Amino acid sequence: MQSNHDSTQFYRLFHQVLADCPNQASTYDIGKSGNGQALRVLRLASAASMQHSNADNFNQHIKLVGGIHGNEAVGRESLINLVQYFCSAYGHDDLITKIIDTTDLHFYPSMNPDGFAGAKHGDWQAGRANAADVDLNRNFPGQFHGAPVDPIQPETAALMKWSKEWRFSTSISLHGGSLVACYPFDNTASGRSKYSATPDDATFIFMAKTYANAHPIMYKVSHPLKLNKP
Repeated sequence: MQSNHDSTQFYRLFHQVLADCPNQASTYDIGKSGNGQALRVLRLASAASMQHSNADNFNQHIKLVGGIHGNEAVGRESLINLVQYFCSAYGHDDLITKIIDTTDLHFYPSMNPDGFAGAKHGDWQAGRANAADVDLNRNFPGQFHGAPVDPIQPETAALMKWSKEWRFSTSISLHGGSLVACYPFDNTASGRSKYSATPDDATFIFMAKTYANAHPIMYKVSHPLKLNKP
């Protein structure tokens, strides 16, 4: 059985992608975790887009985040594998080549490396939070209710700063444990449970349906995508 990649293997794979796709790939760190681990991103884009070190270029920037809960390793591993696949397919697969040539992809597989290091198979709590025992998925300022309960963590602050600097047009976060595609808003001003649409609601519904229809189970009649109308 294939085990998950530890941090050393994870960084080594990123460097291999740099070697295999030198004109389309680069890596950069957006900060450090509470225990001092690098928060590393791999960027895939066209050679022309790579000449720009920030969001001031002609392509849309998309970020893909995994491992916000350290013990949910499937998202982390999926993004590591996806980076490798995209690099190997570039120049050979027309669709993948077009995606890389027309968008700027930023892969951030491990937002919570300290939690991942502390995870234990069979224990759903171990490694879920970061080194300070804070659930990073509940550590962002809310749309309606302001600051989170816990102080903003280094991992959270790094992601917020990164998002502002690059002005991503689309963001995707991969979790594990439930078969669901979530999109904003997941809360309301009143706190009551009701549909809370954003101005981009139609786009989010399209993306959720696209994901569900590509999934081997979610698209089936026995597992329909249920949408509550506003």
